[in-house]
Amino acid sequence: MKFEDRPVPANLTEVQVQTAIEKASFKRGWIMQLKAPGMMEAKLTLRTHEVTVDIPFTTEGYAIRYVDSVNMNYKNGKIHTKYNTWVTNLDRDIQESLYDVYRQQAGKSEQ
Repeated sequence: MKFEDRPVPANLTEVQVQTAIEKASFKRGWIMQLKAPGMMEAKLTLRTHEVTVDIPFTTEGYAIRYVDSVNMNYKNGKIHTKYNTWVTNLDRDIQESLYDVYRQQAGKSEQ
């Protein structure tokens, strides 16, 4: 499952996008690290399983890309089905967090 060209709501700053991604990651136990401007690394460890993904982002969009895993049976582009569940949940949480920021910003501009 690929997560490329995921949308970011209009008029958010790069800092707002980064903060929204960080906030979303904590919800399910992902550990985030800023690798460079516009590039975060997320790591999830559950029991004996571990996955690492990169999340490049801009004010226009983001992606979630597989980097590495432990005990996830990754081979020839195939991986344990839980990976897709975990990354899908991360993507949903990021979308929710981004739109929360967008709604808060829109509410402030209406006041």
